Amino acid sequence: MIDLVPHFIFAKDTSGRYILANEAVAKVYGIPAEQICQMRDADFAPNAEEAAGFRRDDLEVLRTGKIKHINEVITDYDGNVRELMTTKVPFDSPETGPGVLGICIDVTERNAALRKIAYLAEHCHLTGLPNRSQLAAFLEEPIRNAEPYALLFIDLDNFKTINDSLGHKVGDAFLKYISARFEQMRESKDFVCRFGGDEFIFVLRNTSADAASAFSSKLLRIVAEPVTIEGMTLTSTCSIGIAKSPEHGMTKNVLMKRADAALYKAKARGRNMFQCYSEELQHAVDRRLFIYNGLQAAACNAELELYAQPIVDAQSGAYTSAEALLRWRSRELGPIPPDEFIPLAEETGLIGMIGNWVIEEACRTQRAWLDRGIDLHLSVNVSARQLLEPGFERYFRETYSMTGVPPEKIGVEITEGVLLGDVESACSVLSSLADSGVTVSVDDFGVGYSSLNYLRKLPLTFLKIDRSFVKDCVENPDDAALVRTIIMLAKNLRLKVVAEGVETEAQVSFLRAEGADLFQGYLFAKPMPVGDLLSRLEDGRTKTGHVLQAPR
Repeated sequence: MIDLVPHFIFAKDTSGRYILANEAVAKVYGIPAEQICQMRDADFAPNAEEAAGFRRDDLEVLRTGKIKHINEVITDYDGNVRELMTTKVPFDSPETGPGVLGICIDVTERNAALRKIAYLAEHCHLTGLPNRSQLAAFLEEPIRNAEPYALLFIDLDNFKTINDSLGHKVGDAFLKYISARFEQMRESKDFVCRFGGDEFIFVLRNTSADAASAFSSKLLRIVAEPVTIEGMTLTSTCSIGIAKSPEHGMTKNVLMKRADAALYKAKARGRNMFQCYSEELQHAVDRRLFIYNGLQAAACNAELELYAQPIVDAQSGAYTSAEALLRWRSRELGPIPPDEFIPLAEETGLIGMIGNWVIEEACRTQRAWLDRGIDLHLSVNVSARQLLEPGFERYFRETYSMTGVPPEKIGVEITEGVLLGDVESACSVLSSLADSGVTVSVDDFGVGYSSLNYLRKLPLTFLKIDRSFVKDCVENPDDAALVRTIIMLAKNLRLKVVAEGVETEAQVSFLRAEGADLFQGYLFAKPMPVGDLLSRLEDGRTKTGHVLQAPR
């Protein structure tokens, strides 16, 4: 039975000579059990120092008469080091006299697994860098000693594009390369960790603001160096937010919050740069968070309102259609500009929720206009992200059908940002809607990712020239040439041209002469609540033309 036990079981007399050794002991030393008996550790143990340690422990047990628990290592006959959990017990036998009885459990694999678990608990399994859990531990000493240090919050720019286009395998390999570069840059006194995803944190101890900025500049250059993976050369950039102790705070949480605020500013300024924290940045981040939280409940709190801006015929001046626009009046902050909350909604994924509200409200408005005898086409802006959401096409159809709006009375306006997504899927959705009679317009044309290929593929009815070109088309020859080219392009593609941002009679004369079909701008009407536009139409304070039809 003793020989069947997988643990080492042995007994020695007072001289250290083995009087019992089971098969496990024999196997680890490569010597038959019967041969081990009558031998001492020093006679066969591969490591003399280990043998001396075994003897010291045996003598202590014999001297004290007490059980001893020992964590020890042995070297087997192959030269492998094994970790043992050993218990030695004093005993006295009538046949052999006093001695030591021992049992050893081999915990080599268990301890290796525990060490691996402990390592993974403190390190990123992909990059080998410490993880966020080690940040607080590292900062304990500099915080305790009140020493100056800088915390750098780093975010890789557009890393999601690498993952989405080339797959997570390539993305993971890219992260390993960047992490290795960061580790090479780290001095022994400093710290770097992978905070999560494509975010990293550097802590520079005993550093100045100028030194932190110089180090950040070097980081930007290092990250921008090309990486070759599976025969592909990849490049990326990063954005960095810097907070310094004690100027910007003393605790980890405060510095993290402020470095994050600086990082957001660096990304907002165009990425591939670093930004140091300031109080103004924190105010901007706090407002952003407040707007995000408020926007989630804005529809339920009746804070959203639908506006509309009329579009007029270039020749007759008659109102032919209108663009639905979203406005938000927060109970706490008052009116929030669209150019502040719309990009945030896009970034955080709230655009689908508020975009659906706009579609539903626009369809209800159009139904009310039709019931009053108002024949005015109405279009809604749809973001590329919303357009590609699963079920969008079905939702759009169900909404105008349930409200009783003919599809030819409602339109969809998209920007050139649709090219950043799945163009083929976007074309499929828009073509299906267009086949039902829904009009499709490209808004803000010329400032995005213009492509003749997508203009040819998309089922467009209208092309809207961005206001930035219209603004100086009379005074600036370059803008005039651009507007003229866009109009000619649209005509060749059999599209109706809407000039946005028309504010002067001189602009009207130029655009009309160049062949623009429709005007939209303050010269004719500012955006107004849909109720005000209905009143204006019913009071006869404007001309009302016919709904524009798509060219056949």
